[in-house]
Amino acid sequence: MSGSWRRSSSSRSNMASLPVPTVPHVQLGSQGLEVSAQGLGCMDMSVFYGPPKAEEDMIHLICHAVELGITFFDTADAYGLFNNEILLGKASLSNNVLAL
Repeated sequence: MSGSWRRSSSSRSNMASLPVPTVPHVQLGSQGLEVSAQGLGCMDMSVFYGPPKAEEDMIHLICHAVELGITFFDTADAYGLFNNEILLGKASLSNNVLAL
């Protein structure tokens, strides 16, 4: 198929040399605060849509999102009292990736 992208069998060894895409940021208001144009919704990390996900997997997901430039994380008490905020804190401590 023309225009499609396929990985070669040796693509895993070449993955480290590929550029990592980053999410653009937008300015909020006039105070200079910037946030990623795309966010990560945290609702299904702790409740809804089935049982809670493995904490280690969710911390890895958060760290990966930060590496891609995500700085907006959608959390709420309705998703479980402080569950997602605790995950964000653990991700911050695990790889020193978030500035809280």
